[in-house]
Formats: sequence, C-alpha cells, structure tokens
Amino acid sequence: MKRWRYLCAAALIAGSMAAGAGAVSIPSTALTQLQQQWQADTSADYLSADSGQSRIAAYALVPEKNLYKISADSLYGIADLKTGKMIVPAEYTTIDVLSDGRFLLTRYDNQASSFYYADASGTVTPIQTPVKGTYFGMAGDDCFFIGVYAKRPLTAAAQQPAEQYDIPTLVLLDENMKVIRDDIDGACGAASTPHFTNGLMPIQTSSTLWIGSRKGAIGNGTYGLIDKTGRFVGRHDFDELSWTAKAVKSGFRLTLRRKAAGPRRNWKPIGNMIFCFLSIIPG
Repeated sequence: MKRWRYLCAAALIAGSMAAGAGAVSIPSTALTQLQQQWQADTSADYLSADSGQSRIAAYALVPEKNLYKISADSLYGIADLKTGKMIVPAEYTTIDVLSDGRFLLTRYDNQASSFYYADASGTVTPIQTPVKGTYFGMAGDDCFFIGVYAKRPLTAAAQQPAEQYDIPTLVLLDENMKVIRDDIDGACGAASTPHFTNGLMPIQTSSTLWIGSRKGAIGNGTYGLIDKTGRFVGRHDFDELSWTAKAVKSGFRLTLRRKAAGPRRNWKPIGNMIFCFLSIIPG
C-alpha cells in the first residue's frame, strides 16, 4: 500500500464541525478573570476561567497586540485582554492568523464552511470562495484547504470489492481566494493535511482507489512536491514522500520511495528553489 507520511508540521483537519450557528455569550466575570491572569503574566500562551457552567479558555493569538482566541462550547472568538473586551464574538468554528495581521475565520453549518476576514479592530467581512466545501486547515504561507466531498471507491485491501464512500478532494487556495490546485487527494478518517515547508509541499494526486477503512484510508495515487504556484518541482511519480524541515549541510532533507529500485543521487529542483538531497530508496 502506498503511504503518505509527512515529517514536517501539518495542519490538522478541522474537527469542530458540530459547531452551530449561534454565538456563545462570554460572561463578563470570565473575561475579568482572564484579564487578571493576563495582567499577572502578559506572556502567557494559555489562560482559563470558570464561567459557572463551563471553562473558558484563552490562547495567545497575537500576543504583541494583547489578542487572544477565546474558546467556549467548541466555538471561538477574539478578545483584547488589555481592555478585557471581546472584539469578535465567539461564534466561529476556526480562527487563524494571516501574515498581514488579518484573521481568517470559518463557520461550519449545513455541511459546508463559510469564510470571513477580521481585522484587529474586530471588523468582520464575509468572503466568497470559488468552491464550496469544508475548511480543512491552514497549509502554511497563508494558504489553506477546502475539502470537497464526493463518493469514491474505498476498500479494505487492494484485491477486495470496493464500496462508495464520501472522501474529499483537497482544494488549495491562497489568502486572496485564488485556487492554486484543485486535484489533491484527500484521505478518509483522521488524517493530517500537507503543509508548505521552505516553500515546498508534498501532495498526492491521481488516486483511483482508497485502501483502508472508514476510520483511516489513503489513496493509491502518486506523490510529488509543489511550490506555491501549484506547479510540481521535479518528478511526481513516487509512492511515498517525506519532506522534513531539518536542515542539512546543503539544504533540507527529502526522502522519496518508489516500488522500483533506483540509484542514490543528489537532485536540484528546477528554478530558484533550495538545493535538496534526494534519496530514491527501493520499495
């Protein structure tokens, strides 16, 4: 079975899909507790308070601006702990920070995610995305994934009959909602999405069958590296690809696996990409 292994940090699939449409009211007493804890340690990454019915958690979002992501009942908002005020209500499924200081917010409802931008003042602006689907997480370099589900063949083993099951294709978009690629194979069950590391991302494409179970299955397609334009860098016919950010003397280590034996060699990607070591290992 072809296996997809990412040794770089991967963005996790958004798991809070049960969140509904309504905002969660954050009691002023809980915000006061959080503010007092923050005043005692303004570098804290995590704070929590008791709302009387549940715990309210605060995660550092933009520490230099005193902005924290507030979590309550599986929904998220943004608070300025210097003022002790919510600037974005706790009604979103996910909140991520973009490099320009804006926030990317999502809300999951009716089997799809809706998208919004927010700024540090709390102004929220709806976004129209070119595809409809489920938010699957950030991909690095201000890019993110939307998963588009469709019935695809799933089998426990390659030689057994397949059933049709909802498995996503991953659509990669940039911060301006431009589609970079719309043909990345998704997985079935709990799996991580790929991630840009030093400008490159490992992806799988061209799967025709997913092997495993509903709790975890991956496709039978091939792997390659893409840059932020979505173009493949070098060959993309590998059965396994591991891309790690660990620096080596001449660049970063890249290990690819093919079924057929091949020579061990050095490889330089096309264009101005970094020099990498490439190992082709017998499968």
